[in-house]
Formats: sequence, C-alpha cells, structure tokens
Amino acid sequence: MDAKSDTNARQDDISQVVVFTVGSKEYAVDILAVREVIRPATLTHAPGLPDYVDGLMALGEETIPVTSLRRVLGETSGPDDQYGRIIIAGVGDKAVGLAVDSVREVLRLGGQTPYMMEPPSEATSGRYLRGVVRTEDHRLHLLDLDRLVDEVLTGMTPMRA
Repeated sequence: MDAKSDTNARQDDISQVVVFTVGSKEYAVDILAVREVIRPATLTHAPGLPDYVDGLMALGEETIPVTSLRRVLGETSGPDDQYGRIIIAGVGDKAVGLAVDSVREVLRLGGQTPYMMEPPSEATSGRYLRGVVRTEDHRLHLLDLDRLVDEVLTGMTPMRA
C-alpha cells in the first residue's frame, strides 16, 4: 500500500477526535477510544513501576496505570509531574490514564471540518504517532493509541518518542 492510499484509509477510520495539549503541541485520539476525562486524582506509587508511569489509580473496580505523556512524547516544556486532566483511554479491554495538560475540544473531522492526514514526517516522527491531521484551525498529532496502550501495559520496551 502506498503512502497516499494509506493516508486515505486512515481518514476513513476517524470521524471524531478528542483534542488535548501536552506542552506546546496539540494532540488527538479517536473519540471511540476515550472512556472518560477526569481531573487529576490521587495516585498510588508502587515500587518497580516504569519511569513513564506516574502511578496507579483506582477507577471503579479497575486499577489503571497513569502515564505521563510529557515523558513518553519527550515534551520538555513545563513541569513533568503537573497536569490538568487525565484521559482514560482504552483499546479492547485494556485501559490507561493519559496525563495531559488540558483537554480542548471534541472535533468532528470531515463534513464542515475538512482535513488532511499526513504521515509523520521526520520532524514529527515518534513511535506513538499515526500521523498529523491538518484542519483550517489545527495541526494535530494523532496518537497511535493501540501501540501506546500495549507498551504501557506490557512494559516490554522502554518508552521514548
């Protein structure tokens, strides 16, 4: 599959995204993967947690790791341990908390908000990016949530963007 057809296929997969900030950049995840957005909660710190996990959070009957997207994405502006919201995101029956600076909006793509999906460039490449979504008002870095959730929960490889 060439880059152009891959880009078009990705466009068809997404209709709404949750837009949030980490440092100076805007990011987005598919709204279908977002369970809820909450204010920062008390985290339990446990020995042996990877450095990208800020702690564990009880959410109903689940214990969810809360991941610092600042550390994962290599964003250096601002304090690493302070954030404004936690996005509870899931893939299948797996869930993680994504610590972000702010949640901006839910954005519908297509229709009245035309957009273009670009593959990650060398300047924006990161192992957790699916691509860059450009609209009239935004340049969003679309997270590869499948990969991010899988690596957070397995802890098999060190997480660095």
